[in-house]
Amino acid sequence: METQEERTPLIRTHGLTLRLGKKTLFKDVNISFERGGRYAVIGTDGAGKTMFLRLLAGEGRGAEGSVEIAKNIRISMLHRDHYAYEGYEALRTVMMGEGGAGAVRGEHGEEQDETLAEAEAEARQLLAGLGIDDARFSMPMAELSASERVRVLLAQALFGSPDILLLDEPTSHLDSDAIAWLEWYLSHFQGTVILVSHDRHFINGVCNYICDICSEDIHIHEGDFSSWSRTVPSHLRPPTIEFPAVPDADERPLHVERISKRIDGGTVLRNVSFTLRRGEKVAFVGANHVGKSMLLGILMGREKEDGGWFRWGETSVCACLPADCSPYFDGVELDLMDWLRQYAVDASEERLRDVLGLMRFSGEDLRKRAGMLSAGERVRCMLARMMLSNANVLLLEDPTEHLDLRTIVALNRGLVSYRGTVLFTSHDHELIQTVASRIIDVTPDGIVDRVSTYDDFMANETVKQQIAEKYHMK
Repeated sequence: METQEERTPLIRTHGLTLRLGKKTLFKDVNISFERGGRYAVIGTDGAGKTMFLRLLAGEGRGAEGSVEIAKNIRISMLHRDHYAYEGYEALRTVMMGEGGAGAVRGEHGEEQDETLAEAEAEARQLLAGLGIDDARFSMPMAELSASERVRVLLAQALFGSPDILLLDEPTSHLDSDAIAWLEWYLSHFQGTVILVSHDRHFINGVCNYICDICSEDIHIHEGDFSSWSRTVPSHLRPPTIEFPAVPDADERPLHVERISKRIDGGTVLRNVSFTLRRGEKVAFVGANHVGKSMLLGILMGREKEDGGWFRWGETSVCACLPADCSPYFDGVELDLMDWLRQYAVDASEERLRDVLGLMRFSGEDLRKRAGMLSAGERVRCMLARMMLSNANVLLLEDPTEHLDLRTIVALNRGLVSYRGTVLFTSHDHELIQTVASRIIDVTPDGIVDRVSTYDDFMANETVKQQIAEKYHMK
């Protein structure tokens, strides 16, 4: 039976209202977050998810109403400033976490050997769980990669077992092993978790409440994302992303032969060879993030291989969505209609409006200048471009990175139903599992290639052994 303490909310909002210029993000919000609840904050691009987290943490400005925190409650937040601790070693940065700041010193401020040892052991365990090699614990934050800095800051947020964890995109820059460890950690966490994430698989594994920012209000629904999506009203359901039926490509639309690439003296691709069969949907996965991105960039034509070659089939027509869309938008003064018209000169005015409407651009939005769009809006425009391309091969690099959950669900459905061939990278477990028919783990020493679902690939002991051998190869 639950005790009164367990049922007592740790956070309450009273008439919370937030406006951004003339736009109201949410108004007169009165909700509460209970001890032990694990909440996923969702909403469209620009709905105010991160701002809402900051208000709960007491860091936001400009809101009306109030946020009430229960007495003697410690809050820890995953900060997005990756450069705030550059003068500190990784291990020390973790031990500076809000949840454990007071645990490192004695009652009168003297350092206690036993307490320090316990704190250091906890910090080491967190870093190891998130995939940081112990040789890097003593390195300054300034010398760590962007991915490693994010992991250290995440460990800092988890340090000291705070009562409330506020996490903004905690799976960003994590590989599958680190995400699985974090999912396990949070699902066993005794306090309250409030997070923003675009990873449906992660939300389903961690969260038991959905906190939906929509139509200038915030509603809390009990259950995971899958249960919420089954009950959402029709006017709030995901848009439609439909890549049109296309002419068949060659039976072998792509052949790759012994492609290699070095960056700054290090090998990221070595002797990569495979043949793509028509209609296959291939996910490039694995811990070699630079290698995956480089391989897809080479196939898109924006990077150059050092050795080897590749050849597209004569009837292959490719449409690309790179992770960095800025060359398509920076400095562009065209409005959205004219921007899209560049890539679909034969499309009617009505067709252009319809496709942009599917990507939630309508009315005054159509007059926006392409160069002024947010990252999420740019990706949606690129998807509209792909929908008009009549391509029979799609290449997508981390396509869900800047999308809201509703659009991610729509993209997922569109890729599943697409009749052509797909090559993609993604950190979205659900997208890979439901779209890919073939998995290629891209290591610095070649590939591990298997026709398989993602879950079966990850669970296969032979595959695990092959990947381990690739990474241990000198």
